[in-house]
Amino acid sequence: MLISANTQILAGRMSEIEAVKYLANNGFDALDLGMGDMWSDNSPKNLPNYVEYSKELKRIADGSGVVFNQSHAPMHSSYVDEAKTEKAFDLIKRSIEIAAIVGAKNIIVHPKQHLNYPEYKDVLRKQNIEFYNKLLPLCNEYNINILTENMWHYNNGAIVDSVCAPADEFRGYVDMMNHPRFGACLDIGHTYLVKQDMVNMIETLDDKIWGLHIHDVAKDSDLHTIPFFGAIDNWEEIMATLGKIGYKGDITFEIKALKQIPDSLLPDTLKMLHRVGETLADMIESNR
Repeated sequence: MLISANTQILAGRMSEIEAVKYLANNGFDALDLGMGDMWSDNSPKNLPNYVEYSKELKRIADGSGVVFNQSHAPMHSSYVDEAKTEKAFDLIKRSIEIAAIVGAKNIIVHPKQHLNYPEYKDVLRKQNIEFYNKLLPLCNEYNINILTENMWHYNNGAIVDSVCAPADEFRGYVDMMNHPRFGACLDIGHTYLVKQDMVNMIETLDDKIWGLHIHDVAKDSDLHTIPFFGAIDNWEEIMATLGKIGYKGDITFEIKALKQIPDSLLPDTLKMLHRVGETLADMIESNR
């Protein structure tokens, strides 16, 4: 089981290539390539030489002894503004190609969630079936899996359910696509935020959990902080349940950019995060 960090944990501090080297030097086995920078026209992933840049990322990772175990497509997948939704779709398609070039086996693509939930739950389901069906042919072309994710929304300042928040709906999305390259990325923080039962979520998704977003949150804020530093108080139970269902994926953190950590503390912070990952992995393995 690999211990993976999101590359955007170092966004704003150094270049993406430098981040790959830095995370490798501080103990990580794998990386989750973030694509959020693609909303900027200046992103190297949007330039004419994006293929060469992606190959360079792969070369640097190989030379540093790390792999890209997964990637995250640009957020979000849909907007009320149709032109922006069309741009998002084009960015997502390119992000799938880039993820394949760097060797990622999975890419997380958020479901569409731009309409009020649950009022438009059925409409969103139909739109997401169409959306993912347009993307799935790229899976065979690029030899990569698409993972959908459980989401949340704000409603009058409160965090509430959104697409794939309920366990049965999340599992239903994977089942209705009925494709060998379509699975689930369980976001543990999101599950807690919408007050869904974590054990039931894991047991319902079962072998369809192909990836994780691991992070801690506050009761009313998606902090994306290090596990044991937030409000989630049953990490051992969560990991034990993953072990019991035979989870075969990696420990992949999705932590907000560490922009405020002093340079002198950054290596120790990352090494501690890696140690947390090892602890979580041990909890899974001891419960298989």
